[in-house]
Amino acid sequence: MKRLFLIVLLLVVQNSFAANVDIKIKEVSDKRTTGKFFKGLNIDIEVKGKTLSGAQGMLPMKVNKASSNLGENLIKKSGSEGANFFSLRKVKQGEPLKIQVQLKNPSRKATHVQLKGELKVYIPDHNPANSVTIDNYLQFSGKPIKHKNFKSRGISFIFFNKDDFSDYKNKAQKAKDLARQKKISEKSALKDALGEALADAFTQMFWGSNDLSFIITDPDNQILKITLFNDKGKEIETSSRTSSNKRVNGHHGMDYKKMLPYKGKLVVQLAGKNNIKAVPVNLSVPLP
Repeated sequence: MKRLFLIVLLLVVQNSFAANVDIKIKEVSDKRTTGKFFKGLNIDIEVKGKTLSGAQGMLPMKVNKASSNLGENLIKKSGSEGANFFSLRKVKQGEPLKIQVQLKNPSRKATHVQLKGELKVYIPDHNPANSVTIDNYLQFSGKPIKHKNFKSRGISFIFFNKDDFSDYKNKAQKAKDLARQKKISEKSALKDALGEALADAFTQMFWGSNDLSFIITDPDNQILKITLFNDKGKEIETSSRTSSNKRVNGHHGMDYKKMLPYKGKLVVQLAGKNNIKAVPVNLSVPLP
């Protein structure tokens, strides 16, 4: 009975959140063409509401249905899904959330599109179970971060500064060269040189150098945000980020606008039951 009550309560909270959100169509760009290039249907949506005031990010909208009034399925096949912290888009406080949904071309006779989906918004709840803080972070470069919040979610997390990552890459390359010379397993050679935890991650080395490089296993896409702070608590902004789009032993890199602070902390924000809010989208979109 208690469990039923909790489920009902959760549904009421989610429905209450969604009820206070206003979703509007801002622009429809319909490029109905028989040509190979420049075709497609783009729908710009604006989402706003008081309940979104604490939002710090949003994930790409999941489209469950997009069909024309003629019954055409307009959903585009998405590529491989990367880690959430490279999909999470920052939002500006007090401004509406702006989304663009990209669909396939409808036929020329179509007059409208029925669009159904779900937008997930990140609103921090400051629950200690939903974050990992690594104080004096540089001393942990190249070492697996062992934390109960990672362990409970099946996450493995290792990061490197530029020098340490370069050293590991050189060791990995030497191990692979030696394996080819001796005609033995590369993976076995990498395990001997780097240890079992890093052998798989360094099997293919195609990465450039970054200020911080991460090798992460996050099978359920629980990592939302990775932030570096200096010793005064000021966030160090990134200039660029890269990702290999792998959930297991995926390599990710961050270049920062300022020199990495010698003292500081790395904070990893995780998805939880209460910090991800789902906003259902159900729109009838007229075509121009």
